[in-house]
Amino acid sequence: MLFTRTNCHERISTLSLWESYKAVARLKRSGWVRRGILDPESVAEHQISAALMVTQQFRREIEILGLDILRTQDTLLIHDIGEWVVGDFTPHDTISPEEKRKNEEKTIREILWHNHYLLDLWLDYEDSRTPEGKLAMELDKLQAIEKAREYEDRYELSWLVEEFFTYSVIKKKQIQTDFLLRYATHLYENKPR
Repeated sequence: MLFTRTNCHERISTLSLWESYKAVARLKRSGWVRRGILDPESVAEHQISAALMVTQQFRREIEILGLDILRTQDTLLIHDIGEWVVGDFTPHDTISPEEKRKNEEKTIREILWHNHYLLDLWLDYEDSRTPEGKLAMELDKLQAIEKAREYEDRYELSWLVEEFFTYSVIKKKQIQTDFLLRYATHLYENKPR
């Protein structure tokens, strides 16, 4: 079970993804760059932060649901691993969701051709085939809202959390699990004074 950033780095190494991880560690998340955030998180930092939410924030709730914690964390550690090749696209980019998926899947199959477990996790994440894949997708969106709250507070912005919350929760309904939805709502409603 993963509990710390160090454990996450060890797990990434165990999964034989260290070179890909180093590449996404250099890739700043384009959504934050586009919004002018100084020193934004990297794709790798996002993956680890989302994976840590499993045990550091929601472990008890996930255990009550009877979900596989390590499978969920592994999914979050690899879900964006191909972005160092294809790029970190956002809904604001001109690429269609279908083209994005096609390019990412081709890249993931090339990166993970030797590891059927990880390839299955990535496909599960993309298609939400299992409760763990669905939860990982929701945690990915929730981590972005949490990071938006951090940046909004740090840079005294007043619109960032609302943008991410409105898109993920209201428009796309990408967060539906009760305890995750409550936390997203808490982040949205607790604006800095």
